[in-house]
Amino acid sequence: MKSRLVLFGFVTGIVSGIILTSLFVGQKAMANHARPKFIYFNSVNQWPDSLDAVKAAPGQHKVIFENEKIRILEITGAPYVVEPMHTHKWTSVMWSANPEFAKANLVYYHYGFDSLKQTYFVKDSFFEHGPPANKGFPIPAEGPHSVKNLSNIEILAYRVEFKNQ
Repeated sequence: MKSRLVLFGFVTGIVSGIILTSLFVGQKAMANHARPKFIYFNSVNQWPDSLDAVKAAPGQHKVIFENEKIRILEITGAPYVVEPMHTHKWTSVMWSANPEFAKANLVYYHYGFDSLKQTYFVKDSFFEHGPPANKGFPIPAEGPHSVKNLSNIEILAYRVEFKNQ
């Protein structure tokens, strides 16, 4: 009987340790501005060109430089505005030039696609703060998404997209 209790305690301790570790690591990753992995995709041809950020959300995405290897976007967003659904088909590095942007409250909406109805729908969302100023972070290619600025802070960021990977 004692050996069963010891075994039960041992197994319970391992499971509890795994759960607590995953929760701590998950919170630490979000604190370091890591985004959940579910929002990314690998194929550059998975989404139509009409969803490219510059075409689908031109009010927020402006090309400031482009050649055969990279495209640099200036990303802006007025307070309390939701940008249109769009994609980023290339891996990129993004950073903010506005120190106030780090204080911005944002909601990131991830879209799914209903193939029967041929429509997009909001699948998931999460809350985040803007990135710290002058501190870039890598972003894999992103599927359909939009961002809502919940604060009175103007969004100003830059994104370097790497085309030929």
